[in-house]
Amino acid sequence: MNTAYDAVVELWGATCRVAVGSRAPVQWYAHTEQTLSPPASRALFAVAPLSDAQAAALTDVQAQLTATFRTAGAAVDTLHVLVHPPAALTVQAPLQSTASASACRRALMQQAALLTGARRAQALRLAMTAVDAPLPAPASMQWHRGLVLPSAVYGRVDDWGTAVNADRVAIASSAAHTCDARAPRQDSWHLGLGCHAAHTEYALWHGDTCAYLYYTPLATTPTDRAYFAALLLNRLGLSDAGIAAIWAYGATAQHAATMPPIAGIQPRLAQPPHPKAMRRLHASDASSLHPLRWAGIHSILAHTASYPD
Repeated sequence: MNTAYDAVVELWGATCRVAVGSRAPVQWYAHTEQTLSPPASRALFAVAPLSDAQAAALTDVQAQLTATFRTAGAAVDTLHVLVHPPAALTVQAPLQSTASASACRRALMQQAALLTGARRAQALRLAMTAVDAPLPAPASMQWHRGLVLPSAVYGRVDDWGTAVNADRVAIASSAAHTCDARAPRQDSWHLGLGCHAAHTEYALWHGDTCAYLYYTPLATTPTDRAYFAALLLNRLGLSDAGIAAIWAYGATAQHAATMPPIAGIQPRLAQPPHPKAMRRLHASDASSLHPLRWAGIHSILAHTASYPD
């Protein structure tokens, strides 16, 4: 019997989604979506100490999580928390393949300190993973990616993990999961464009591996979004690599229709990565019109066995 159950919390602005499910194959046991108050939507990432309103807001989110957990009636192995750019910083680089995990972590943390201005290493925490995709690099190098957040954020998430008796807590960027590119050919490249009101996120996939993440607050028009996508592909030397598809998602994904081609490919509106499963999930739910909103959570459940440390 499959006993690998996971809980997933996704925070996006004032929206909080919670789900409990099992993996391989993915089966959903409970899920809910709520709109948070302004204090709640900012509380997880707030600088300590928290105000009374922020502390109460975090307690409300925890209560929603534990209620969904009780509905599912399953013991949770791992609590995953998905956060969106620009709430979290992504750092990535090719590093010596012979370097130890601790040395790679230090190298990425040095990048993070430069970008954030953090003066104490203890102020930040980093979740790191090796990227198994053929990004350009010397033969002796291996790409690594890290998600960087203030240590206080991890402390708050640890509290949620304790509340549901999870054995493990993990945090990831939703951009690395929303356009889960289950390509028919493992050697094909796909690009996801997260089109939001005030920013654009780019997720480059190779087969079913998210190879590279990029975020910019500058590209908010169709032309700018295409420009930054082309710039990313040029920087990585992939303009002529044969991009199989470019998928637009997010609140302003309709921009895909007016974007110029990128590397010879016309962007298209993204489809749910697992349409049959998503339809079953929302068959009797008001959110059935927007199954892509839950795609990142579904991807977490599908890939959790290889989740980064």
